[in-house]
Amino acid sequence: QDRYDVSLGAEINPVDKLRVRAGTKYELLHYSFDRAELEPLSGNVEGFRYAAGLGYSFSCDDDSTRDVRVDYGAEYRGTGDDGWEHLVTVGFTF
Repeated sequence: QDRYDVSLGAEINPVDKLRVRAGTKYELLHYSFDRAELEPLSGNVEGFRYAAGLGYSFSCDDDSTRDVRVDYGAEYRGTGDDGWEHLVTVGFTF
């Protein structure tokens, strides 16, 4: 199997503690299965992924060493199951 991909993304901070992200990825996967117990199978999977996300961080107290980060991201895949993936994460600094 051969796999090639190229990714490009950017993140900006439009206001303090808010992050906005966007990106894209191009993928090319060549597969080939040739096993005695299976019929030969080969082909290519090619397409783009598109993603966007938001992140926000805030302090739990006056001491800025304790932060909480909340992130949301969504990705659309034009290959495979041709659908959306959503991801929410929460991170703590302590």
